Amino acid sequence: MKVICAGFPKTGTKTMYAALRELGYSVYDFDENFWFLRREWMKILSGQSEDSDLWREMYSDVDAVTDLPASFFWREIHRAFPEAKIVLTLREDSSTWLDSMNHQIQVLEDNFIFRLMCFVCPTAIWMRFMVNAIGKVVFNAAPIWPWQWNYVSRSNGVRMKEVYDKHNENVLQFAPKDKLLVFRCQEGWSPLCKFLNKPIPDKPFPHKNIRGGVVAEKLLENSPLICRLQLEFKVAIATVLIPVVYLFFRNFWLK
Repeated sequence: MKVICAGFPKTGTKTMYAALRELGYSVYDFDENFWFLRREWMKILSGQSEDSDLWREMYSDVDAVTDLPASFFWREIHRAFPEAKIVLTLREDSSTWLDSMNHQIQVLEDNFIFRLMCFVCPTAIWMRFMVNAIGKVVFNAAPIWPWQWNYVSRSNGVRMKEVYDKHNENVLQFAPKDKLLVFRCQEGWSPLCKFLNKPIPDKPFPHKNIRGGVVAEKLLENSPLICRLQLEFKVAIATVLIPVVYLFFRNFWLK
């Protein structure tokens, strides 16, 4: 482990994921943490393990982590990998961050295909359990109905902003100063590359998930998680459609 991105979602985590990959790092974002380490994470989120050996085992072959749940557990990961550098990504203030979170949640809530996947795909059902466990640990809240984070966020926005501010304060206070970069994505390559001792790429700095576009972006990727969800969704739809088409032809077409 070389880089721990301690910023909360909607502070540029998807941009950091793309930037770090461009710099040659292997990176675990939420997708990879869920796909490869969900059993370990469910154990951690349920309070069953605080063993540093588990963290070292989980990330022995990984260069960097971004997004929840890893960003919330930055101190535990850093204890296991004390030479790792820490990048704290920030928004202008907690209100701007919450507005962006609410918009992202609304995009997911309004996406019919995504919501349907959450009920018919076994992998998405697993994701619901993990997302809800993250919500309970990080925000002390969980949706009253699967994926109904819009309700939680809008009804308890003060609490969410307090959690966001407290998390950032903890990073600023407890992270080793010589290993910490406070970073805003609009600053671009220069401060990040200087901090990581990397040459500046001959490419524009990436900007991902602008205005909550992560759904469209992710559906175009070929990650194992997205491919699995797409396969399970097709199987689920086919399982429903084939009997319906058969009954239609038998009862109406063949009469």
